[in-house]
Amino acid sequence: MQLTDPATLEWVDGVPHRATAINLKMLVEQDGVQLTLSEVHDTTMRSPRHRHNFDQIRIGLEGAGTYGRGREIRERMIGYFPEGTRYGPQGVTRVPNTQVVLQFEGASGSRYLAAEVANRSTELLRRTGQFRDGLYFADSERRGVDAFQAVWEHATGRPMVYPVPRYEDPVYLHVDAFAYLPSGTPGVEKKLLGVFGERELSLRMSRLRRDADLAVGDGRQRCIAFFLGGSVRRGSDRLGQWSAIYTEPGERAVVTATDGEVEVVEIALPLPAATSSAERSPMAVAV
Repeated sequence: MQLTDPATLEWVDGVPHRATAINLKMLVEQDGVQLTLSEVHDTTMRSPRHRHNFDQIRIGLEGAGTYGRGREIRERMIGYFPEGTRYGPQGVTRVPNTQVVLQFEGASGSRYLAAEVANRSTELLRRTGQFRDGLYFADSERRGVDAFQAVWEHATGRPMVYPVPRYEDPVYLHVDAFAYLPSGTPGVEKKLLGVFGERELSLRMSRLRRDADLAVGDGRQRCIAFFLGGSVRRGSDRLGQWSAIYTEPGERAVVTATDGEVEVVEIALPLPAATSSAERSPMAVAV
């Protein structure tokens, strides 16, 4: 279990393979799961159209970011970027553009690189090439490759394998268009935003009145709870706005709303895969 309040963290330069204009606070990093608070102040930040071999979820907090084809994530929107699905080019139209970004294993079983591993590979690759506009250009090559792909291949020693896309485009959710319903627990309302795929990735939200309790966690799945607003307590721990809780299967964290109204985005990560990597999955294609 991991509990993190961003008020206790300093901003650091992040995502060196993409752009130094991105500042991060690491909220959760656990075995292929990474949750970061991301902030961009530069509207010239760009990333080319690309895809992932992992899943990604973005929650809009401030400002606006663009993801190609007129798609935008603003405050109180959530974007789900499935593995293998192309999106972009990516940019920023309103600053500060603040989001929480979750990277994790998708249906094919390919896990996200740990930050330490990715950063080390990025620095080593700089010795034999350069990162520019979201691409990596080796000194011996005129054509660039996706920056994360270059880092991943260097770190793993294997060619990148992209899963066959299950979705033609990312999924963009306007969370206020979904209705809260009674949960059966006093002072707690819930709404289901979506369940994706046979491994049951799910997104839902809870709204708590003051002094109401919420049990975070699931018996089968790893879970993330991200607190959009308000503050909660768990024993002696106090968690404010934009805090996060990570739980392993079977773990439970009961939190109590301490002031006004608290909203929580709850994400149940995919169930364990039958295969452990994209390379052994039939739903995968080489670059």
